[in-house]
Amino acid sequence: MDGITQRMMTRNPCYTSERTIAPKGIMVHSTATPGVMAETLAKVWDTPTASAAVHAIVDDKVTLQTLPWTARGGHAGGQAGTANGTHIAFEICEPQACRLLPEEWVPLKRGSTGWAVERLQRELTARGYDPKGIDGSFGPGCDAALRACQKDLGLAADGSCGPATLAALAQREGSFLAYDPGEVREYFEAAWDRAVALAAYLCRTFSLEPMTHILDHREGHALGIASNHADVGHWFPRHGKSMDDFRAAVKEVLTGERVSELDAAVDRLSAAGLIDSPDYWKGGTYSADNVKELLIKWAANI
Repeated sequence: MDGITQRMMTRNPCYTSERTIAPKGIMVHSTATPGVMAETLAKVWDTPTASAAVHAIVDDKVTLQTLPWTARGGHAGGQAGTANGTHIAFEICEPQACRLLPEEWVPLKRGSTGWAVERLQRELTARGYDPKGIDGSFGPGCDAALRACQKDLGLAADGSCGPATLAALAQREGSFLAYDPGEVREYFEAAWDRAVALAAYLCRTFSLEPMTHILDHREGHALGIASNHADVGHWFPRHGKSMDDFRAAVKEVLTGERVSELDAAVDRLSAAGLIDSPDYWKGGTYSADNVKELLIKWAANI
């Protein structure tokens, strides 16, 4: 694939152990470290004490291969075995704005510093409270302004911008504490395109079927082959995308044919053993008896 830069993490235990796998699928992750891009993450993991490793890292500008494709990675976990021994994995780096997603929010309080504090200060200012500066440093002025704002909003005035305060402050139209897809649209689209191209390359190289052999961390957890993480289901939908859309995009790259939303859904349900006769369901015309039978089958699998 054009555009892959080799940046092997030669000091990572997943590289030095020389354990290998026969790839049976691809697991898509996002980093949950907003603002940390591919080169930086590769450096962080390229140590003998690193506890995690993926085969590639993607951001909006670069696709890094960090392990041999057949090396055993360290990215999943799970109850029914682990995708570490079956799946090639890659991380999609998240922009700084993902810090504002509820799933990734870290409470701010006196002594906190950084980008998120600056956003809080801007939001307090926009609401008429004076944090005594917009400098990314949560000091006494920011503390007093936040407590006053919390009191006026009917929240616990504890001076901590935790989940409840974030949710309340994010409600204002144009809030500095709300994730704005438009603000990072170019980043998302570029990273998405790189991830799709990488997945298509891997499917072609290892004879994998994109509609059934690609999943994300969240889907892996549902199958018992990955730990309980939300990625990428907490982020993609903010941009109107899903893993079904991702799989369909990969298939379109491979075949040149656009996959309908219905076909993508049927392929996933068939792979999970929840429907038989996928061609019938892709037809779009169903008898009442067949729908009833399908609902009963689904209920038995809940």
